[in-house]
Amino acid sequence: MSRTKLVIFALLPLVAFALGLLWVDHLFTAGEGLRGICWLIGMLALFALVEGIYLRRVLIPLWGEKVAERIYAGSYVPDEDPLVQLAERVRETRDEAQLAKLEKAVRAQGWRYRGWMELAAIQRDVFSNPAAACSTLQEGAAAVEDPQDAAMLLYRAAHVAEAAAHDAALAESLRRKAAADYPETVYGRKAAAELPAG
Repeated sequence: MSRTKLVIFALLPLVAFALGLLWVDHLFTAGEGLRGICWLIGMLALFALVEGIYLRRVLIPLWGEKVAERIYAGSYVPDEDPLVQLAERVRETRDEAQLAKLEKAVRAQGWRYRGWMELAAIQRDVFSNPAAACSTLQEGAAAVEDPQDAAMLLYRAAHVAEAAAHDAALAESLRRKAAADYPETVYGRKAAAELPAG
């Protein structure tokens, strides 16, 4: 789920609560103070319940996953991660139908840079298609939300283009893009350092 959708879903109960407050204000203005207090207490309870469920079921797990990716450099326990399980299945079977499923799963979770890395590695190493791997890393750089991740994916794409696809011009172009678009990131600076002088 994109960051925008997460924010929208988190704000919907707040908007409903704000509209409910207009009704409560009307009750107080009409001299129905007790009824207004009952409505206010009920709305507060419902608002807290809905937001609590949303936090517990959606936001906190996503936040925990992002923190785990940062702390453990994106290493996952395969038993708990369907995407990693699918990637392992593709490596074992070399099945192109499974590869298509993996591509769909990676795009569905485009913010996860590790998915793009897994897919590109499989395309390069298992299916011997460095051009597809390079394209995947570029697509991932456009899909992820974190500038550090985008710069890293472009940087890796440059190395795949150079070492596996033997396309020095593309590699230089990707390094220039990483350096120009993400100059403040670690990989943006690394890309800039690898560009030819002048």
